[in-house]
Amino acid sequence: MRPVRPVCHDVGVTPAFYTPEELARLLRVSEETIRRKCRKKEIEARKLGRVWRIPREEALKLVGDEAALQQAGGPA
Repeated sequence: MRPVRPVCHDVGVTPAFYTPEELARLLRVSEETIRRKCRKKEIEARKLGRVWRIPREEALKLVGDEAALQQAGGPA
């Protein structure tokens, strides 16, 4: 398994988008589960090339905790 790299590397900056890997780690599900939900439109997401990005607002709905969400956006 490759290391999870956050979308935003600046400390103290809240990212506008999250990766499926970041959300999977927070929700304790597989990355493929998040990608599958993106494909089925169960999660609002955008695909940029071959990579899914989940907007911050959607990630907050899924995680339900601002502090946990900010932790996902910090350096890994």
